[in-house]
Amino acid sequence: QVHIPELDEPRGIVLDVAEGKMYWTERDGIYRANLDGTDVQVHIPELDEPRGIVLDVAGGKMYWTERDGIYRANLDGTDVQVHIPELDEPRGIALDVAGGKMYWTDWDEDRIYRANLDGTDVQVHIPEVNRPWGIVLDVAEGKMYWTERDGIYRANLDGTDVQVHIPELDEPRGIALDP
Repeated sequence: QVHIPELDEPRGIVLDVAEGKMYWTERDGIYRANLDGTDVQVHIPELDEPRGIVLDVAGGKMYWTERDGIYRANLDGTDVQVHIPELDEPRGIALDVAGGKMYWTDWDEDRIYRANLDGTDVQVHIPEVNRPWGIVLDVAEGKMYWTERDGIYRANLDGTDVQVHIPELDEPRGIALDP
C-alpha cells in the first residue's frame, strides 16, 4: 500500500511522533505530512537537493544536508540558514543532542565528520570509509552505525573500534535504529 503517492524523489525521512508529523527531503525541498499521510505540504521549498534530515525536537530545530553544506531551520520551517558551509557531498546526518555533537557522512571525501551542535570544531571523525551515506547513533550504547558501498558498519561514538557490522550488501543508503 502506498502511504503517500506521487512523490518525486524522496531521500531522508524523520518522524516527530509526539506532534504526529513526518518530514522528508526530496530533490527540491523538505516536505511535511501527518503520520497518517494526510496534509502533505512543501515545508521548506527551493532547496538544492537535500538528502539527510534530523530533528532536535526539544531544541525546536531541524538539520539537513545539501550538496554544499549542512543547513538548519526552526521546526515550523522559518529561519532557514547555512549551519556549516563549504562541504563537498554530505549525505546522512545524526545528532547527539545530550552530548552536544552532530555527525555526518561525506560521500565525496569518503569520511565521517563530527562537529559541535552549534557548528563549531568540525573535524574528520572516521577517515577512509567507502561512499558513506546513512548514519544513525545509539547514544545509550555509545555506538554509531553507517552505510557504505558494501555494507553496514559500526564504531564507538569516539570513532574507535570500526568494524563491518553487516557485510556484503549492495550499496545500502538509509539506515534506522530501534534501540
